[in-house]
Amino acid sequence: MNSARFSLKLIPVLVLFSVMIVSCFKRKEEADYKKMIPEKAFVSILKELHLSNGLFDLQMIRIQYMVSDTFRIYKEIIESHGYTREAMDITLQYYYIKKPKKLISIYDQILGEFTEMQSRLEIADLQPRNLIPNQWPGNKFYELPDAMGSEKSDFELTLNPPGNFILNFTVTVFPDDQSYNPCFTAFLTYSGTPYLKKKKNLPVLRYIKDGQPHEYKVQGELTGKAPVILKGSFYDYFSDPDYGKIHSRIENISFLYPGTIR
Repeated sequence: MNSARFSLKLIPVLVLFSVMIVSCFKRKEEADYKKMIPEKAFVSILKELHLSNGLFDLQMIRIQYMVSDTFRIYKEIIESHGYTREAMDITLQYYYIKKPKKLISIYDQILGEFTEMQSRLEIADLQPRNLIPNQWPGNKFYELPDAMGSEKSDFELTLNPPGNFILNFTVTVFPDDQSYNPCFTAFLTYSGTPYLKKKKNLPVLRYIKDGQPHEYKVQGELTGKAPVILKGSFYDYFSDPDYGKIHSRIENISFLYPGTIR
């Protein structure tokens, strides 16, 4: 599961919130923002709503619960945190109208945390069964920016199939990092083929700017006989390099692969 799937799963939740905000406007034009839910609790509620929404992807759950039950369950989740539906309406209205960028930032944070959660679960499930030694040939640690003034964390490996690879690493992005949408990006292409032809992009992993280390995992299966190039960057971002300073750390890099690499 990747961040794109998480984004799709958030859509029904966002639609629900839109309904809640509209109903809030109908009941009350001027909200009493003193009744707002604190940000920390608000984020926790959003996470739990997202998880419950994921359960409705399961056929047995969809059969058991109707749409009206879904709204009831969401209401129960809000109340389990000690708040009312009215308080949630007011909080959503506040962020939706007065701080829309902050609301987007909160959703980005939630997406990043669920991406990390999925990665950690997959690492715990697969890595203990894999006794392949670490074959990572490059630096196992990057401090950005580094003392030499370079801000490159790119890599390129040539892999000889067949085999499954697992790339593990830990990333810490500090709150004062000014890059926009920092993330991991990579793609596969056949050796000797121009990069833009027959290129297979790997899932983008978006990072969280909270100053805490987060573990990530990228995996893939290589078939055939032709060498394959794995090319990417541990720290990519969607902004001009002069947009602002970078402040991050990449460490604990390992690359597990049964075939040969160079």
